[in-house]
Amino acid sequence: MSHGSKDTLLRYIETLNLIPRLPTKIATTTLEERLRERGYEVSARTIQRDLDRLSLLFPIRNDTDSKPYRWYYEGDIHQQFPVTNTPAALAWCLAEPHLRQRLPAGVFQQLQPQFKRASLHLTSLTENSLADWPQRIRALPTGKTLLPAEIKAGVWEKVGEALLLGQQLQVQYFSLAKGETRSLRLHPLALVMRDNKSYLVAMANDYEQETLYALHRISEVDILDAPARQLAGFDLDDYIRKGTFGWQPQGDVTLVAEIAPEVANLLRETPLSLQQSIEPLPDSHTRVGWYRLEAIVADDLETLWWVFSMNSRLKVQAPQHWVEEIHSRLRELCGLYEFAPEDAASTLE
Repeated sequence: MSHGSKDTLLRYIETLNLIPRLPTKIATTTLEERLRERGYEVSARTIQRDLDRLSLLFPIRNDTDSKPYRWYYEGDIHQQFPVTNTPAALAWCLAEPHLRQRLPAGVFQQLQPQFKRASLHLTSLTENSLADWPQRIRALPTGKTLLPAEIKAGVWEKVGEALLLGQQLQVQYFSLAKGETRSLRLHPLALVMRDNKSYLVAMANDYEQETLYALHRISEVDILDAPARQLAGFDLDDYIRKGTFGWQPQGDVTLVAEIAPEVANLLRETPLSLQQSIEPLPDSHTRVGWYRLEAIVADDLETLWWVFSMNSRLKVQAPQHWVEEIHSRLRELCGLYEFAPEDAASTLE
């Protein structure tokens, strides 16, 4: 095969990989930009000719209702090249149950072709010991994992596309604060996933203030043929550090605590931080077999919630404001469960 033929073949493969499945579509102008980014300097006319040829062999179609034309895969099959190798196929099969619990349904659906190809690849290996590994391995979550918030079909895909293309969005959004659905024109700035929820950071209408929008509260969305405004000086990491998601670190603190043997074993294998020490408590201590933990940790809610999750297997001695926060929570729980204060006094000593 000549060098020119190889380049053409590779360009065909790259083009097929860039085309999304419905409901997402990609414009020929965007395809031209993406191919140029990958080193293929071709004209719009050449790309259109490539697409016309490929549409005779692959289930790709174009939407001629608007210009430039937008292309997409029809049906459930989305070709991926090259063919998955065995270790990669195994990795996809192991990741599938975990991602099903973590990703929005629309996002997870985008990965279905890869899962199917991986499963078919492993199934075909009748004489390979890897073929039945998906039946022998399980990935279990730590703690209770809530189901992902339900996002209406097409919302995640359109929001993601508008963000990547720098386009405005017209949405119908339910405001929890006002208890009503509002029509908003959004200028996307960033997309954030936390646990099992997805959020769009955007400016609304003509405002210059970034606001958080939960994707599962969007009932309708359209990509507008207008460029989105950008907020000067916006930095996603700074925005997160401000505590928008309830995660606002106040610097580092030295955590000193008495921990049960099972917690000590856990932290030896999976440390709480890089600066951590675990030493046995004196034999004269009232908690026989317990350990003293000292670690430099972030002074934030995430770490404090981890402390709460240890319940009676961990007693905080420092920092003092954490001890006071734990006392406050215990008093609230006593009131909630109508537990007599005199009975609770011993737990606060």
